[in-house]
Amino acid sequence: MPLSSGFDLTSPEPREQDRSCFPYAWSTYPGRWVTRYLRESYFTYDPVFRIGAAAANPFFWTELHPDQSGRCVLEDAIQYGVGPCGYTIPHEGSGMRSLLSITSSTMDQDDWHYFVDCIHPELREFTKSLHEKAVQEIGTYILPRKEHAPPHLSESHHSSQPA
Repeated sequence: MPLSSGFDLTSPEPREQDRSCFPYAWSTYPGRWVTRYLRESYFTYDPVFRIGAAAANPFFWTELHPDQSGRCVLEDAIQYGVGPCGYTIPHEGSGMRSLLSITSSTMDQDDWHYFVDCIHPELREFTKSLHEKAVQEIGTYILPRKEHAPPHLSESHHSSQPA
């Protein structure tokens, strides 16, 4: 079962010395997609990145309600090999925030929700480990979070119910 993943680490506050507009990212997404994503500055209107920057809880991408530009990012991602079934886990620690996103292009939404529910505890631990490794590796570099998550993603708890 092919899965892709992306990991972003961000700092909650802007830093004067940080003139970069790119998040620090590790990815197993197709290289063509990562290049396009960065070249087009998609992180500025990617609904997963924007909501994940402030969400307190993990979310399925079917829970998102993107605007037109956000829908274009998600549709373009599919064209570049990122699966339409997605799940993102935010994590915060050491003054930074990270997002682990996993996707599948081979499961339907029901199977995807079941799969994620089965491995959710491991995904949380993996996200925490990646976060700690990234903080160790890069220190305090990164993009500030700017958006606020909608209440249903900030206050809800992980649910096994398909969205």
